[in-house]
Amino acid sequence: MLDGVEKAGALVTATKAVIGNRETMRNKGKFKGMSLAALEYTAKKFDLQVSGDYKTVAGQVIDLGVMINDHYDVNTLPVEPYQKIRRQINKNPFVIEQFNKYFQVIRSLERGRPEPGDTKRCIDYREKMNLISLGVNCAVAFNFPIEELVTLEPGGGVSPLESAPKWFMALYQTVMALQVADDMVGYKGDSMFRRPSYFTAYGDMSESETNDWREVSKRYELMGRFFRGYVEEAMMIDGTFAYPLVSACKMIFAVYPPLVSLLKTPAFKGISGLIVTKRDRNDS
Repeated sequence: MLDGVEKAGALVTATKAVIGNRETMRNKGKFKGMSLAALEYTAKKFDLQVSGDYKTVAGQVIDLGVMINDHYDVNTLPVEPYQKIRRQINKNPFVIEQFNKYFQVIRSLERGRPEPGDTKRCIDYREKMNLISLGVNCAVAFNFPIEELVTLEPGGGVSPLESAPKWFMALYQTVMALQVADDMVGYKGDSMFRRPSYFTAYGDMSESETNDWREVSKRYELMGRFFRGYVEEAMMIDGTFAYPLVSACKMIFAVYPPLVSLLKTPAFKGISGLIVTKRDRNDS
């Protein structure tokens, strides 16, 4: 059990990291801002050495990851911004080396995208995607070779590394919990375009079924089991470090999916863009 002092100390450190990245959240997007806040919190908590421009470099890698994900999910790629960032990171031999290893794994996973209904492979796909994405972000932020965080397998595979730092594995579990919540928000688009997710892992849904709350809630219940498993595992690995992250995950899991559904109704159309991403607004 954590005592009140430990909880308070972790919450203060995490809150400072969030406040320190509020401008990024406001101007560059909540996902990027929260990702950088998590990295900053981790660095402060474990006295990890970071380069002076780690936010810039990590931010560039995060941006590339989002573009690559959109390319495979919705077949769009902003070529000029993508190439511009690639040219920038090419100037840093260490960063481009880590990014190329990450990209090799991403390409391999995307070539083997599972079909909806293949539960085991859909979950495996989600977990490996997030493992390698978190791995490259931490690698470039904290100057770790990515092989010290994940196991790179022949042929572009990836798996957890037994000797990985505890903070990395705890952080990974919270990332997976958030992925479950994100899949609850994006379930219509994932169903429509047959993308692998925690929602489609249990099979296809017709458009009428995705509009039937009773059917959707059955899937949400199954997804909730994964969410609870991830946050419990994070607390078991390092409860002090994970406490503020898990608290945030639980709040997002409980509030964000129903809030997004509400904001997508016509009555809130004018303000939905402040919270809901364009992809989720369009169910794409």
